Amino acid sequence: MEISARRGQPFELDAYPPSTRALLQEKLSTAQEIAAQFPRRCSLFTTFAASAARGLMRALGNREDWEQVDLYCALTVEPYRFLRHPNVHIRSAYFSPVDRFLVGKMHKSISHVPRQFVQFCDYLTEPGRIQIIAHTCTPPDADGYVNLGINVETMYEALNVLGDRGETQIVLEINPQMPWVMGDEAYDFNRLHLSRVHKVYVNDEALPQLPKLEPSDAEKRIAGHVVKLIEDGDTVQFGIGGVPNYVATHLGDRRELKIHSEMLTDAMVDLVESGVVDCRGKPYYDGYVVGTFAAGSNKLYDWLHRNEGVRLLPVRAVNDPALIGQIPRLKSVNSALAVDFHGQFCSDAIGYKQVSGIGGQLEFVIGAQRSPGGRSIMCLKSTRKVGSKRVSNIAAALPLGTPIAVPRQFADVVVTEWGVAELRHACAFERTRRLISIAHPDFRDALVKQAKQTGTWGGDSGFATKAHVAFYDHLSDVVRLQKAWKAGKLLQTLKASEAASSGEHPLFAKALEGASRASELLTQLRGGESPK
Repeated sequence: MEISARRGQPFELDAYPPSTRALLQEKLSTAQEIAAQFPRRCSLFTTFAASAARGLMRALGNREDWEQVDLYCALTVEPYRFLRHPNVHIRSAYFSPVDRFLVGKMHKSISHVPRQFVQFCDYLTEPGRIQIIAHTCTPPDADGYVNLGINVETMYEALNVLGDRGETQIVLEINPQMPWVMGDEAYDFNRLHLSRVHKVYVNDEALPQLPKLEPSDAEKRIAGHVVKLIEDGDTVQFGIGGVPNYVATHLGDRRELKIHSEMLTDAMVDLVESGVVDCRGKPYYDGYVVGTFAAGSNKLYDWLHRNEGVRLLPVRAVNDPALIGQIPRLKSVNSALAVDFHGQFCSDAIGYKQVSGIGGQLEFVIGAQRSPGGRSIMCLKSTRKVGSKRVSNIAAALPLGTPIAVPRQFADVVVTEWGVAELRHACAFERTRRLISIAHPDFRDALVKQAKQTGTWGGDSGFATKAHVAFYDHLSDVVRLQKAWKAGKLLQTLKASEAASSGEHPLFAKALEGASRASELLTQLRGGESPK
């Protein structure tokens, strides 16, 4: 049988030609032996999500002599014993439930790295930052090349840049369960030759399965609004979350949809297999489903294995807004936590509490709006629970300390379970009113009151009083008098004023009278006389 012809085919050293077998024997070790050789002070980067080197991470927990370890990671899938060590400092680009548990329940400090997805490559490859890089890959082919599997994003660049530099050790976990996912010739088809690797070990276990989340009633209603915004022939991107995934499962009556998405999921498999997707005619990777990483169940992993219709590419080749903007009618569907009256979204944190991560959301938000006919669709539930209290996710202001994930200038379409608000070309007053119209009905009156108090509701088109009208009519004279006051020439200016001498407006007469009196008092004070 051909090596790696099917996913899950057992790894057999004897199946390889002599040259590749010798190379494997030179590199092959156990996770425990590799972990034992790590220096007590080091920096380690292991892949995001399902391609983390799980066998190695578990083996590292058998040591207690760590002095200083900087662990760079994202979407940690397992509560490794290694993470509890006080000298292991976690730097996470994207919090997972494990990270939130460590922070919220175990009170372990985790440093969030606030970088866009495409920026993370520069961060990781900064000279001197990473000493060891670990990744889960496929078994090698007969020529000694492994495939990076379901996580190409930052790994392709990190492995190649750091490997070429020669200052970083590369450790690979060979897992026969990892699908061989097709790439592009420009990126060597997502391959890495064993000659560039320091150590490998084998860990044949099922890949982490992304649980199928049952959407709430509110999420189903949100999805119902979003589905109406996606038309035949659109190119779609779905972010992480229950709503985007649920939307993907309800597009069965569309035709000729295309997929260009950061993340590939089970729902996209269903779309393709139902005949809804036809990627022909795309100006970028014509004919291919494009992504940068995948996460789901074995259904997704089986579908990806050697699928000629799929291309997983490095994150810079997928998430760059300039590239996304070249794709017509790209509909980007993402989730947010809350939005304020300005149209500013928070998506990864509320206050100072980190919930997830920045990822590539803003990259697709900007790219979709550059796309001819494209739209950025932000989904959020209208309320959330804070303790035992329910609060509105549409508010005059976001909670203190909340970082902005999507600035107001990139707000486009907002969807709650109560409807759709168009913000792209809306002014400040229109944004406030449209957002309140899709807020939960229980909060709308209070939100209108807040809007009026903050001046974001909008006032009357005219002036409030006759005095305001008079003041505005003589605004240039008022400015002239202010300048004269500062120059100490108010009295002379008033006396010379044609308006004052003619009595055009009573305000000038009063000003002249007051200025004269002030001048007399000042003269008396300067001469030592008592004012009358």
